[in-house]
This record gives sequence, structure tokens and C-alpha cells, in this order.
Amino acid sequence: MFLLSAQEDARDGQLKTEGELIASCHACSVLSDEIILAARRGRSPLVLVPCCYQKAPRIPREVGWPWLPNWSWKRWPWLEEGVINAQGRQAIHSARVKCLEEDGYEVWEDLIDPNISKMNMVILAQPT
Repeated sequence: MFLLSAQEDARDGQLKTEGELIASCHACSVLSDEIILAARRGRSPLVLVPCCYQKAPRIPREVGWPWLPNWSWKRWPWLEEGVINAQGRQAIHSARVKCLEEDGYEVWEDLIDPNISKMNMVILAQPT
């Protein structure tokens, strides 16, 4: 995935994605939220199949991780510093959809076959 290969850009939160389709399958936990940030910054269309809806992901509140210093709850305000995560999978999914809609995206939701994956919710978003 290009997001992980662009480490310097990711550290600064400045991925160069303007207008490019961003697609991600099974982006675990807050990596899905990082992908949403990249799409929003570049006003890019998005196809996202999130994974691993953690109810209590380990994220430092202020400083971030040494290898990703900008990662903290403040980076993903739609998760309300983990309050949404504690409510479970559907709450996290709904918060992500709402954040995209509020940012001017037209959003569709779909499901992939649960025999392929139990993490089968899909978010498709197009900036308007």
C-alpha cells in the first residue's frame, strides 16, 4: 500500500494524494482513520474496507509514537478520543461515514460476502 511506503509523508501527515483514488482493504484499527485523513486532505475518492474495530486501541493521548509522532486521538476527532471506539464496530463505522459526509463527500455503504471476510463493511466516498 502506498500509504505505508510514503513514511516521511505519513509522518508529516502530508500525503500527496490530490484527486487520486485511495483504496484500502483491511486497514486495521486507526489505520482506516489515517486513510480517511489522506482522502480528505487530497479531496480524493475513497474505497475503504476497515478491519479490526478495536474498542480500546493503544494510542498515546498527547505525544504519539516515536515512529509516528503525529498519531494521537486529536488526529481523528470523529472518534472522540476513543469514546466512539468503546461503543463498538457499528459506532466506529457510523462515525467514519458521518465525518466524510460532513466534509462534503457523497458516501455509499456496502458489504462484501461474509464468507470472504467477517470484516465485510465497505465505505465508498466521492468528494462533491
